[in-house]
Amino acid sequence: MGYTILKRKFIQASFFIVFLIFRNSSFCQEVNDSIINSGKEKLPISSYIEKYDTLIHFEPWLSTKLMEYRLYYPNNFKLFLRPVELNTLSLGLYYRFIDLSIGFSPKFINQNKPDYLTNLSKRFEFTTGFSFDRFYVSLDYSEIKGFYLRNTADFGRSLPEQPNLTFPELKVKQYGAMINYNFNPRFSRSGMKSGAQSQLKSAWTFMPAFQYARYRFSDKGISANLENDNTFSADLNLLFPLYGTLVIGKHSFISGGFGPSVGLDFYRSLSYTENQTIVTSKGTSISTGYLVDFAMGINGRKFYGGLQGYIRSYGHKIEEVDKMQKVFYSGHLYVGMRFNAPKWTKKTLDWVNKISPIKFE
Repeated sequence: MGYTILKRKFIQASFFIVFLIFRNSSFCQEVNDSIINSGKEKLPISSYIEKYDTLIHFEPWLSTKLMEYRLYYPNNFKLFLRPVELNTLSLGLYYRFIDLSIGFSPKFINQNKPDYLTNLSKRFEFTTGFSFDRFYVSLDYSEIKGFYLRNTADFGRSLPEQPNLTFPELKVKQYGAMINYNFNPRFSRSGMKSGAQSQLKSAWTFMPAFQYARYRFSDKGISANLENDNTFSADLNLLFPLYGTLVIGKHSFISGGFGPSVGLDFYRSLSYTENQTIVTSKGTSISTGYLVDFAMGINGRKFYGGLQGYIRSYGHKIEEVDKMQKVFYSGHLYVGMRFNAPKWTKKTLDWVNKISPIKFE
Protein backbone atom coordinates (compact mmCIF):
# COMPACT_ATOMS: atom_id res chain seq x y z
CA MET A 1 0.00 0.00 0.00
CA GLY A 2 2.79 2.44 0.95
CA TYR A 3 4.59 1.69 -2.32
CA THR A 4 1.49 2.56 -4.35
CA ILE A 5 0.79 5.75 -2.40
CA LEU A 6 4.41 6.93 -2.76
CA LYS A 7 4.35 6.26 -6.49
CA ARG A 8 1.07 8.18 -6.89
CA LYS A 9 2.35 11.13 -4.85
CA PHE A 10 5.56 11.36 -6.85
CA ILE A 11 3.65 11.33 -10.14
CA GLN A 12 1.40 14.09 -8.83
CA ALA A 13 4.39 16.12 -7.61
CA SER A 14 6.20 15.64 -10.92
CA PHE A 15 3.26 16.88 -12.94
CA PHE A 16 2.87 19.82 -10.54
CA ILE A 17 6.53 20.81 -11.02
CA VAL A 18 6.22 20.46 -14.80
CA PHE A 19 3.05 22.54 -14.69
CA LEU A 20 4.79 25.30 -12.73
CA ILE A 21 7.69 25.31 -15.17
CA PHE A 22 5.45 25.48 -18.23
CA ARG A 23 2.96 27.87 -16.56
CA ASN A 24 5.70 30.41 -15.98
CA SER A 25 7.42 29.86 -19.32
CA SER A 26 6.16 33.17 -20.74
CA PHE A 27 7.67 35.13 -17.86
CA CYS A 28 10.97 33.22 -18.09
CA GLN A 29 11.06 33.74 -21.85
CA GLU A 30 10.60 37.46 -21.40
CA VAL A 31 13.55 37.50 -19.00
CA ASN A 32 15.57 35.39 -21.42
CA ASP A 33 14.76 37.69 -24.34
CA SER A 34 15.61 40.77 -22.30
CA ILE A 35 19.04 39.34 -21.47
CA ILE A 36 19.81 38.23 -25.01
CA ASN A 37 18.43 41.31 -26.72
CA SER A 38 19.10 44.01 -24.10
CA GLY A 39 19.91 47.31 -25.75
CA LYS A 40 18.82 46.22 -29.23
CA GLU A 41 15.67 45.52 -31.15
CA LYS A 42 14.38 41.96 -30.91
CA LEU A 43 14.74 40.07 -34.19
CA PRO A 44 11.78 38.03 -35.49
CA ILE A 45 11.81 34.26 -35.14
CA SER A 46 12.11 33.92 -38.92
CA SER A 47 15.57 35.52 -38.64
CA TYR A 48 16.69 32.63 -36.41
CA ILE A 49 14.87 29.61 -37.85
CA GLU A 50 13.99 28.51 -41.34
CA LYS A 51 11.14 26.02 -41.49
CA TYR A 52 10.55 23.51 -44.28
CA ASP A 53 6.87 22.93 -43.55
CA THR A 54 5.92 22.21 -47.14
CA LEU A 55 8.58 19.52 -47.62
CA ILE A 56 8.86 15.87 -46.61
CA HIS A 57 12.22 14.84 -45.16
CA PHE A 58 13.59 11.37 -45.83
CA GLU A 59 16.51 10.53 -43.57
CA PRO A 60 18.44 7.24 -43.43
CA TRP A 61 21.11 6.93 -40.76
CA LEU A 62 23.64 4.50 -39.35
CA SER A 63 23.83 4.41 -35.57
CA THR A 64 25.54 2.65 -32.72
CA LYS A 65 23.54 2.25 -29.54
CA LEU A 66 24.60 0.68 -26.30
CA MET A 67 22.97 0.17 -22.93
CA GLU A 68 24.68 -1.17 -19.85
CA TYR A 69 23.48 -2.02 -16.36
CA ARG A 70 26.17 -1.55 -13.72
CA LEU A 71 25.52 -3.08 -10.32
CA TYR A 72 27.83 -2.00 -7.48
CA TYR A 73 27.79 -4.18 -4.37
CA PRO A 74 29.67 -3.83 -1.07
CA ASN A 75 33.36 -4.84 -0.97
CA ASN A 76 34.01 -3.61 -4.52
CA PHE A 77 31.94 -6.39 -6.12
CA LYS A 78 30.63 -5.26 -9.53
CA LEU A 79 28.54 -6.65 -12.38
CA PHE A 80 28.45 -4.92 -15.78
CA LEU A 81 25.72 -6.43 -17.96
CA ARG A 82 25.24 -5.30 -21.56
CA PRO A 83 24.09 -6.49 -24.99
CA VAL A 84 26.51 -6.78 -27.87
CA GLU A 85 27.20 -3.39 -29.37
CA LEU A 86 25.11 -3.29 -32.52
CA ASN A 87 25.16 -1.04 -35.52
CA THR A 88 21.62 -0.13 -36.50
CA LEU A 89 20.28 0.98 -39.84
CA SER A 90 17.29 3.30 -39.48
CA LEU A 91 14.92 5.12 -41.79
CA GLY A 92 13.02 8.25 -40.84
CA LEU A 93 10.27 10.37 -42.35
CA TYR A 94 9.48 13.87 -41.08
CA TYR A 95 6.71 16.18 -42.18
CA ARG A 96 5.44 19.22 -40.32
CA PHE A 97 4.63 18.11 -36.75
CA ILE A 98 4.98 14.33 -37.37
CA ASP A 99 8.09 12.19 -37.38
CA LEU A 100 8.39 8.41 -37.75
CA SER A 101 11.41 6.16 -37.67
CA ILE A 102 12.17 2.45 -37.56
CA GLY A 103 15.48 0.64 -37.08
CA PHE A 104 16.99 -2.83 -37.58
CA SER A 105 20.38 -4.46 -37.05
CA PRO A 106 21.22 -6.42 -40.23
CA LYS A 107 24.24 -8.71 -40.29
CA PHE A 108 26.08 -6.94 -43.09
CA ILE A 109 26.76 -3.89 -40.87
CA ASN A 110 27.70 -5.98 -37.83
CA GLN A 111 30.76 -7.88 -38.99
CA ASN A 112 34.08 -8.51 -37.21
CA LYS A 113 32.54 -9.74 -33.97
CA PRO A 114 33.84 -12.80 -32.05
CA ASP A 115 32.04 -15.97 -33.07
CA TYR A 116 30.38 -16.45 -29.70
CA LEU A 117 28.94 -12.91 -29.84
CA THR A 118 28.03 -12.78 -33.53
CA ASN A 119 24.43 -13.88 -33.11
CA LEU A 120 24.02 -13.18 -29.41
CA SER A 121 22.08 -9.90 -29.45
CA LYS A 122 19.10 -8.86 -31.50
CA ARG A 123 17.45 -5.46 -31.42
CA PHE A 124 14.21 -3.91 -32.65
CA GLU A 125 13.23 -0.28 -32.17
CA PHE A 126 10.34 1.98 -33.05
CA THR A 127 10.02 5.67 -32.24
CA THR A 128 7.56 8.38 -33.10
CA GLY A 129 6.89 11.91 -31.97
CA PHE A 130 5.01 15.09 -32.64
CA SER A 131 5.36 18.74 -31.77
CA PHE A 132 2.85 21.42 -30.84
CA ASP A 133 3.71 25.00 -29.99
CA ARG A 134 7.03 24.66 -28.12
CA PHE A 135 6.32 21.18 -26.79
CA TYR A 136 7.77 17.99 -28.24
CA VAL A 137 6.37 14.58 -27.28
CA SER A 138 8.23 11.37 -28.15
CA LEU A 139 7.16 7.73 -27.76
CA ASP A 140 9.48 4.76 -28.09
CA TYR A 141 9.51 0.98 -27.88
CA SER A 142 12.45 -1.41 -28.04
CA GLU A 143 13.31 -5.07 -27.56
CA ILE A 144 16.82 -6.35 -26.93
CA LYS A 145 17.65 -10.01 -26.54
CA GLY A 146 21.04 -11.48 -25.65
CA PHE A 147 23.41 -10.03 -23.03
CA TYR A 148 26.90 -10.74 -21.74
CA LEU A 149 28.87 -9.97 -18.58
CA ARG A 150 31.43 -7.38 -19.66
CA ASN A 151 33.63 -7.78 -16.57
CA THR A 152 33.71 -11.60 -16.58
CA ALA A 153 37.52 -11.49 -16.24
CA ASP A 154 37.13 -10.01 -12.74
CA PHE A 155 35.82 -13.39 -11.58
CA GLY A 156 38.55 -15.52 -13.18
CA ARG A 157 36.08 -17.45 -15.32
CA SER A 158 37.03 -16.27 -18.79
CA LEU A 159 38.05 -18.80 -21.44
CA PRO A 160 40.18 -18.17 -24.55
CA GLU A 161 37.35 -19.14 -26.89
CA GLN A 162 34.70 -17.30 -24.84
CA PRO A 163 36.08 -14.51 -22.64
CA ASN A 164 32.64 -13.41 -21.42
CA LEU A 165 29.74 -15.20 -19.77
CA THR A 166 26.67 -14.88 -21.97
CA PHE A 167 22.93 -14.80 -21.33
CA PRO A 168 21.41 -15.46 -24.77
CA GLU A 169 17.82 -15.74 -23.48
CA LEU A 170 17.86 -12.57 -21.40
CA LYS A 171 15.40 -10.12 -22.93
CA VAL A 172 14.65 -6.51 -22.08
CA LYS A 173 11.48 -4.85 -23.33
CA GLN A 174 11.25 -1.11 -22.87
CA TYR A 175 8.66 1.49 -23.68
CA GLY A 176 8.50 5.08 -22.65
CA ALA A 177 7.42 8.63 -23.29
CA MET A 178 9.03 12.02 -22.89
CA ILE A 179 7.70 15.55 -23.14
CA ASN A 180 10.08 18.47 -23.66
CA TYR A 181 9.41 22.18 -23.52
CA ASN A 182 11.59 24.70 -25.37
CA PHE A 183 11.72 28.03 -23.50
CA ASN A 184 13.26 29.95 -26.39
CA PRO A 185 11.20 30.08 -29.63
CA ARG A 186 14.35 31.27 -31.43
CA PHE A 187 16.10 27.97 -30.71
CA SER A 188 15.28 25.09 -33.07
CA ARG A 189 15.24 21.62 -31.56
CA SER A 190 14.42 20.19 -34.98
CA GLY A 191 17.41 21.99 -36.46
CA MET A 192 19.63 20.08 -34.05
CA LYS A 193 17.89 16.71 -34.19
CA SER A 194 16.60 16.48 -37.77
CA GLY A 195 16.33 18.37 -41.03
CA ALA A 196 12.83 19.71 -40.46
CA GLN A 197 14.28 23.17 -39.69
CA SER A 198 17.53 25.10 -39.97
CA GLN A 199 19.05 27.31 -37.31
CA LEU A 200 20.08 30.54 -39.07
CA LYS A 201 21.54 32.40 -36.07
CA SER A 202 23.16 31.14 -32.89
CA ALA A 203 20.80 30.68 -29.93
CA TRP A 204 20.48 28.89 -26.60
CA THR A 205 17.58 27.64 -24.49
CA PHE A 206 16.47 25.86 -21.34
CA MET A 207 14.64 22.64 -22.29
CA PRO A 208 13.22 20.77 -19.27
CA ALA A 209 11.64 17.37 -19.77
CA PHE A 210 9.48 14.81 -17.99
CA GLN A 211 10.26 11.18 -18.79
CA TYR A 212 8.52 7.90 -18.08
CA ALA A 213 10.21 4.60 -18.93
CA ARG A 214 9.17 1.06 -18.08
CA TYR A 215 11.40 -2.01 -18.39
CA ARG A 216 10.69 -5.70 -18.22
CA PHE A 217 13.57 -8.16 -17.82
CA SER A 218 12.94 -11.84 -18.48
CA ASP A 219 15.05 -14.93 -19.13
CA LYS A 220 13.84 -18.31 -20.40
CA GLY A 221 17.19 -19.80 -19.43
CA ILE A 222 16.81 -18.77 -15.83
CA SER A 223 17.64 -22.15 -14.30
CA ALA A 224 21.11 -22.07 -15.81
CA ASN A 225 22.08 -18.44 -15.49
CA LEU A 226 19.99 -16.06 -13.38
CA GLU A 227 18.27 -15.92 -10.02
CA ASN A 228 15.56 -13.53 -11.21
CA ASP A 229 12.94 -14.69 -13.69
CA ASN A 230 11.06 -11.42 -14.22
CA THR A 231 11.93 -7.93 -13.06
CA PHE A 232 9.84 -4.83 -13.72
CA SER A 233 11.29 -1.36 -13.38
CA ALA A 234 9.51 1.97 -13.87
CA ASP A 235 11.44 5.24 -13.97
CA LEU A 236 9.99 8.72 -13.54
CA ASN A 237 12.52 11.46 -14.18
CA LEU A 238 12.69 15.23 -14.43
CA LEU A 239 15.51 16.52 -16.64
CA PHE A 240 16.89 20.07 -16.67
CA PRO A 241 19.27 20.53 -19.61
CA LEU A 242 20.59 23.70 -21.22
CA TYR A 243 21.03 23.63 -25.01
CA GLY A 244 22.83 25.88 -27.45
CA THR A 245 23.59 26.03 -31.18
CA LEU A 246 26.53 27.87 -32.72
CA VAL A 247 25.94 28.65 -36.38
CA ILE A 248 29.11 28.66 -38.49
CA GLY A 249 28.79 30.30 -41.88
CA LYS A 250 25.56 29.82 -43.83
CA HIS A 251 25.17 26.06 -43.79
CA SER A 252 27.00 24.48 -40.82
CA PHE A 253 26.41 24.33 -37.08
CA ILE A 254 27.57 22.82 -33.78
CA SER A 255 25.03 22.10 -31.03
CA GLY A 256 25.27 20.76 -27.52
CA GLY A 257 23.32 20.22 -24.34
CA PHE A 258 24.03 19.20 -20.76
CA GLY A 259 22.00 18.92 -17.58
CA PRO A 260 21.14 16.94 -14.44
CA SER A 261 18.18 14.68 -13.79
CA VAL A 262 16.34 13.55 -10.67
CA GLY A 263 13.54 11.07 -10.19
CA LEU A 264 12.29 7.85 -8.66
CA ASP A 265 12.68 4.22 -9.66
CA PHE A 266 9.93 1.72 -8.80
CA TYR A 267 10.88 -1.94 -9.11
CA ARG A 268 9.29 -5.33 -8.59
CA SER A 269 11.05 -8.66 -9.04
CA LEU A 270 10.21 -12.35 -8.87
CA SER A 271 13.04 -14.54 -7.58
CA TYR A 272 13.62 -18.14 -6.55
CA THR A 273 14.87 -19.49 -3.23
CA GLU A 274 17.01 -22.61 -2.94
CA ASN A 275 13.78 -24.60 -2.61
CA GLN A 276 12.47 -23.06 -5.83
CA THR A 277 9.89 -21.03 -3.94
CA ILE A 278 8.89 -17.83 -5.70
CA VAL A 279 9.48 -14.66 -3.71
CA THR A 280 8.23 -11.22 -4.74
CA SER A 281 10.13 -8.11 -3.73
CA LYS A 282 9.49 -4.46 -4.54
CA GLY A 283 10.73 -1.06 -3.55
CA THR A 284 11.33 2.57 -4.44
CA SER A 285 14.49 4.66 -4.51
CA ILE A 286 15.63 8.13 -5.57
CA SER A 287 17.64 8.27 -8.79
CA THR A 288 20.03 10.97 -9.94
CA GLY A 289 21.93 11.35 -13.17
CA TYR A 290 22.82 13.51 -16.13
CA LEU A 291 22.64 13.76 -19.90
CA VAL A 292 25.06 15.03 -22.53
CA ASP A 293 23.91 15.79 -26.08
CA PHE A 294 26.03 16.80 -29.08
CA ALA A 295 25.41 17.44 -32.77
CA MET A 296 27.15 18.96 -35.76
CA GLY A 297 26.10 19.13 -39.37
CA ILE A 298 25.48 20.93 -42.63
CA ASN A 299 22.18 22.16 -43.96
CA GLY A 300 21.20 22.84 -47.54
CA ARG A 301 17.86 23.42 -49.20
CA LYS A 302 17.58 19.92 -50.68
CA PHE A 303 20.22 17.88 -48.83
CA TYR A 304 21.58 17.84 -45.30
CA GLY A 305 23.68 15.63 -43.05
CA GLY A 306 25.53 15.42 -39.79
CA LEU A 307 26.78 13.57 -36.75
CA GLN A 308 25.10 13.20 -33.34
CA GLY A 309 26.08 11.76 -29.98
CA TYR A 310 24.17 11.20 -26.76
CA ILE A 311 24.96 9.96 -23.25
CA ARG A 312 22.35 9.35 -20.57
CA SER A 313 23.24 7.97 -17.15
CA TYR A 314 21.31 7.67 -13.90
CA GLY A 315 21.43 5.38 -10.91
CA HIS A 316 19.80 4.43 -7.63
CA LYS A 317 20.11 2.05 -4.71
CA ILE A 318 18.18 -1.22 -4.90
CA GLU A 319 17.99 -3.76 -2.05
CA GLU A 320 21.51 -5.06 -1.28
CA VAL A 321 22.98 -3.28 -4.30
CA ASP A 322 24.73 -0.05 -3.32
CA LYS A 323 24.00 1.42 -6.72
CA MET A 324 22.37 0.25 -9.93
CA GLN A 325 23.46 2.53 -12.75
CA LYS A 326 21.71 2.60 -16.12
CA VAL A 327 23.94 3.93 -18.87
CA PHE A 328 22.92 4.63 -22.47
CA TYR A 329 25.22 5.69 -25.29
CA SER A 330 24.33 6.45 -28.86
CA GLY A 331 25.92 7.99 -31.89
CA HIS A 332 24.75 8.23 -35.45
CA LEU A 333 25.74 9.50 -38.83
CA TYR A 334 22.93 10.67 -41.07
CA VAL A 335 22.18 12.11 -44.48
CA GLY A 336 18.83 13.37 -45.65
CA MET A 337 16.94 14.87 -48.52
CA ARG A 338 13.83 17.03 -48.80
CA PHE A 339 11.16 16.80 -51.48
CA ASN A 340 7.72 18.22 -52.14
CA ALA A 341 4.85 16.62 -50.23
CA PRO A 342 1.85 15.13 -52.05
CA LYS A 343 -1.29 17.23 -51.76
CA TRP A 344 -3.15 14.58 -49.78
CA THR A 345 -0.57 14.68 -46.95
CA LYS A 346 -1.03 18.41 -46.51
CA LYS A 347 -4.82 18.08 -46.52
CA THR A 348 -4.69 15.20 -44.04
CA LEU A 349 -2.52 17.05 -41.51
CA ASP A 350 -4.53 20.24 -41.98
CA TRP A 351 -7.63 18.22 -41.08
CA VAL A 352 -5.92 16.63 -38.04
CA ASN A 353 -4.77 20.02 -36.81
CA LYS A 354 -8.27 21.44 -37.29
CA ILE A 355 -10.19 18.79 -35.34
CA SER A 356 -7.56 18.18 -32.65
CA PRO A 357 -8.15 19.83 -29.25
CA ILE A 358 -4.38 20.45 -29.21
CA LYS A 359 -3.12 22.75 -31.94
CA PHE A 360 0.09 21.25 -33.26
CA GLU A 361 0.94 24.26 -35.40
